[in-house]
Amino acid sequence: MSALVQGTNLNDVVAKAEDIQSGSGVDWASKFFEPQPNCDYLIKFLPNLSGDPITHRSQYRNLPDPDRKGKTFRWTSSGSAQTDPVLQLFFDLHAEMKNGDKIAEMKIQKYLKNTNQAACVVQILQSPNKEEVGKFRIFAFSSYGENATVANLIKNKVSPSEKKLALGEKPEDIFNVFGSSALYIVCKKVMIPQPNGPAVEGRGYSESSWMEKRQYGAIVTLEDGTQHEFSAADIDPATKSVKPEVMPFFNKLVEELQNPDISVHNYFAYCEPGDKRNTPETEEYLKKVRKKVEEIVPVIREKSLKEIEEYGRKDHSETGAGSKDGATTINGASAKDILVEAVPTEIQGSVMNQDAEKPQPAPAASKAADIDDIVGDILNS
Repeated sequence: MSALVQGTNLNDVVAKAEDIQSGSGVDWASKFFEPQPNCDYLIKFLPNLSGDPITHRSQYRNLPDPDRKGKTFRWTSSGSAQTDPVLQLFFDLHAEMKNGDKIAEMKIQKYLKNTNQAACVVQILQSPNKEEVGKFRIFAFSSYGENATVANLIKNKVSPSEKKLALGEKPEDIFNVFGSSALYIVCKKVMIPQPNGPAVEGRGYSESSWMEKRQYGAIVTLEDGTQHEFSAADIDPATKSVKPEVMPFFNKLVEELQNPDISVHNYFAYCEPGDKRNTPETEEYLKKVRKKVEEIVPVIREKSLKEIEEYGRKDHSETGAGSKDGATTINGASAKDILVEAVPTEIQGSVMNQDAEKPQPAPAASKAADIDDIVGDILNS
């Protein structure tokens, strides 16, 4: 329990993709926070009970699908060439490109462009849509380049520059449930330049800023309608634990943060095969998509551009017809837990990709889970 009280270890928080040492229609409204253009919001960042407070992913979106000729599938990178054949392919082709190989350069441009994204758990404190107020959601945003406005705001808060530190600025644990600054989101419709094509319409957050005049705590409401906003006063200074009278609200907060609808692991993150958090659908999906990767990587590496374009088997399945992504179903069931079409709003104007298959709901957290371990994760997050 001491963990949640102590807050997040900011030394481990990475806000932007360039700071990482690298090597369907989902029911989005119940999972993702999606700011609407010309609207303002106030959000509170919260800990992710199943992983890092900021979860990153790098996703390849244009790999030719060998099972569906003429179509593509998506692959979320592990970030390590040792475990990611696509990333290793990129490194190999990039080396050839550096040696003047124009074909390698064209293959990278056509098939190996990726997007860098991040996601956090947030609570919506203010919104023009009153039904959203108080809801816990996943917030996905761009984490690389000139459109990484939200990532930059987070980085400057949790990891000030050396110059700012010298002037007395201190890192802030924005994920602390007992109080922190909240982010005031100003969403505008903007045109976003693309490296290899015309600009696309999307959302811009350049006018957003931190609200620092007061500390904003997480807010929960019990079944009887009683509401509580957490604050530093909820911690007993002698025991460094949550006061007994606050525990019903604290347990409710744990329940909210465990809601499978806001599982960053299931709906956003890279998933390792065999991870205990994976559902059976996830495991089957990982096998299916890795099989595609293992087939297409040698094709891209060894064949000509024309041969790559003509490669693949014609898809005769019902689920394949008209689908843009050939890795969306497993034996007729949605492959929901990985590579869901949650793209940053800065890039495509919406995290709600209407082309995705609707996923099956993730299973609820086991009631037999050790509640002390969960509470400890929150207190130490």
